[in-house]
Amino acid sequence: RHERILEDFSVLLSIRYFRRDFQDALQRTSDVAVSVLYADMDDFGKINKEFGQAAGDVVMKAYLEIVRDKIGLLGDAYRGVGDEVVAIVTGQGHQRAIELGEAIRKGIESLRCEYKNIALPQVTASIGVATTPPEERKFEVETLAESRKRQAKEKGKNRVIAN
Repeated sequence: RHERILEDFSVLLSIRYFRRDFQDALQRTSDVAVSVLYADMDDFGKINKEFGQAAGDVVMKAYLEIVRDKIGLLGDAYRGVGDEVVAIVTGQGHQRAIELGEAIRKGIESLRCEYKNIALPQVTASIGVATTPPEERKFEVETLAESRKRQAKEKGKNRVIAN
């Protein structure tokens, strides 16, 4: 992992590694659970607009660090476009993946950031989780997790949707 390129904040892996890593995870024996967690900050754009890009960067780095720390050694997390993050967790099962999603959500919800001695607005995250098994062992598990993240946003944000 250390030889691979990290995203701009040097916290998570670059999204360019996700597809290959996910494919490798799916090729493990079928008794090894593979979970995908998709996370996206809620209303993050407001911080950049109201307080500027540098303030947004403070929040972004803290957000990415929470994802990294909660996933820990159970998997890998990747930063996509903007504040979109996706993680692969192997061997933990669906319930544990939901718990990880909830830990990330709570960590972000409790995040307090300052920029130039000014308290920045609280942020939350919407998270989608999908695991095989119980889902079919196909690449579409990723699409399902992303769809559930969108559902979390549509149902009021700051939640984990896992089925």
